[in-house]
Amino acid sequence: MEKIAKKQSGQQKFLRDLGKVGVTITACGLIFAGAAMAYFTANGTAENVFTIYGGNNGETLDIRIDEPDWDPDADHTVLPGTELKKNPMITNTEGVDAYALMKVTIPQGTVGGTANSPLFALNQLNTGTDKQEWTSQGSWTEDGKKIEVYSYNSTIAKDESTAPLFASVSFSPLLTNAEVNALDSSLSIDIEAFSVQKDNIADAAAALALSGWVKNV
Repeated sequence: MEKIAKKQSGQQKFLRDLGKVGVTITACGLIFAGAAMAYFTANGTAENVFTIYGGNNGETLDIRIDEPDWDPDADHTVLPGTELKKNPMITNTEGVDAYALMKVTIPQGTVGGTANSPLFALNQLNTGTDKQEWTSQGSWTEDGKKIEVYSYNSTIAKDESTAPLFASVSFSPLLTNAEVNALDSSLSIDIEAFSVQKDNIADAAAALALSGWVKNV
């Protein structure tokens, strides 16, 4: 009986020891499982700082139409054939180099028996001179008026001006008494200017497309 008891005791000790080994193996298994998921990781960011031209209420682009030879206080009463000095140009008053475009609206009427004719002529138009500083971009009739669009052949920097588009205007000498009597007592030639930055704009044609005038050309 003593031997049997010792044997049983030895078996129990073995089983107890086996249990310890089993626990130890299990614990090692958990350690290796945890190590298998320990990837190398890292985070990074890049901050790209841009300076915004015109930001914080800075200057961007602004223009002004100048007519040095036009006297707004003078008597502008005209007769057929009357010529008045009028030399519109565009001045870049603020900001970046820019393209410049000008739109001229001329009243029309019956002249020498021909209906829908311009009542005024633009003299010394700066497209046919040796310098050719302006280029015609087209013309059309709208609401009984002739519209002409021109682009400047150079860009203008801050505080620079274009050359004048023309030098003077003339009331048509072909108007008859009856044709003059049929006109309103007050007529106007309207000048509009448009400008857009030079950078990232391919050429004057692209600038014209941005003006909103091109739909009529």
